[in-house]
Amino acid sequence: MPPQKTQGIVLGSIDWHETSKIVTFYTKDFGKIRGVAKGARRKKSKFSPLEILSRHTIVFYERED
Repeated sequence: MPPQKTQGIVLGSIDWHETSKIVTFYTKDFGKIRGVAKGARRKKSKFSPLEILSRHTIVFYERED
């Protein structure tokens, strides 16, 4: 499947393992989605600004069920 790209708002996040987070987004195109931001808990991570209600461009792959 090709990657999907959309705008989304962070609804919340949960710490996962030592350095990652599971982040919940709301998007206009896909509704509520969750994804893993690997390394998001590191101080110099590119995912550091994933604060609640912040808006981001999201690129993700949909999982096949």
